[in-house]
Amino acid sequence: MDAGKPLGSGKKSPGHRSILGATMQTPTAATLTDDNLESGMQLVLAKWANDVKVISRESVPLCRAGGTHYALSATARGIPIAIDLVVSAGSPTTYLAIYLRRSTDAVEPQAEQAIRSLCPSDRITAG
Repeated sequence: MDAGKPLGSGKKSPGHRSILGATMQTPTAATLTDDNLESGMQLVLAKWANDVKVISRESVPLCRAGGTHYALSATARGIPIAIDLVVSAGSPTTYLAIYLRRSTDAVEPQAEQAIRSLCPSDRITAG
């Protein structure tokens, strides 16, 4: 998925805004953990949102590698938002996928599937 590319059918239901989905891969220090990356993302999110909080954290499979899904909440311009963040920190590359929506909007199944199906090619093992 390309950074900033809208997900889903492109059709908006009444009152529904576009979904922003983004992925990023970057060279990583071998000591970086998923929790370190999530903490860093909270700092980035705090530049445009208030009250950024982790609601839940769970390990998720990414291909045959591991990652972590964080459900966060925040308020941006007075609007409560839900943030789903999936990260897989490792060497030589770190992967991140994020899905943001208003808390009152229904979850877009395609967006949830997209961030949970991140497949780090450098971590796929034969098997």
